[in-house]
Amino acid sequence: MTVEECLSNILKRNPNLISYKGSFYRYDTGIWKYRIMNTSAFTNDIFQMTKRTASRKFIDQVLDGLRGIIRKSLPVHTPEAKFIEEHLAEGGKAILEDIRKEYQVWCGRNGFVPVHAGLRKEVEFRMGVDLKRIKVGGKTYYGFNGISLRQ
Repeated sequence: MTVEECLSNILKRNPNLISYKGSFYRYDTGIWKYRIMNTSAFTNDIFQMTKRTASRKFIDQVLDGLRGIIRKSLPVHTPEAKFIEEHLAEGGKAILEDIRKEYQVWCGRNGFVPVHAGLRKEVEFRMGVDLKRIKVGGKTYYGFNGISLRQ
């Protein structure tokens, strides 16, 4: 099985799938908004399609191809996306707790109800970063290298 065949099969099974900065979203009609998907579901599909012979490199090629095909369909209308666009910038370091506090203030100002779960994944998804232990001012926090809060 080729990368293109795997891509075609995955897209047929997930017609409402979109991607941005390395992660995937699927529209959930139960809550009427997009949810981030775990890529392990795709990995399992790829293993089944290739009769468990897919290498890590092949899986990465399929996932990269999938991201490339559907990247343009990003849902930009979510409150979390708007917050990230307005308040996060590339470069620097950002502490997750500071991002959460600023997000809650922003939600209050704009009449949104803050999400209790998922903000971290939204930041990772939209900014293309991963949560890590970072040092800021000699202290260690959970945060992100490569992004910063705009002041």
